[in-house]
Amino acid sequence: MLYIKHYSKTCPGGKKAVDDLSLHVRSGDKYWEDHNEREIF
Repeated sequence: MLYIKHYSKTCPGGKKAVDDLSLHVRSGDKYWEDHNEREIF
């Protein structure tokens, strides 16, 4: 299981890349595909 709550990332220079991301992934769930549409677990 993967659980992320209120994740934020600020790049050098102050630009926000991610702001307040929350994610809950249960075992066996697909949660991301890369640019080649391959599943990443």
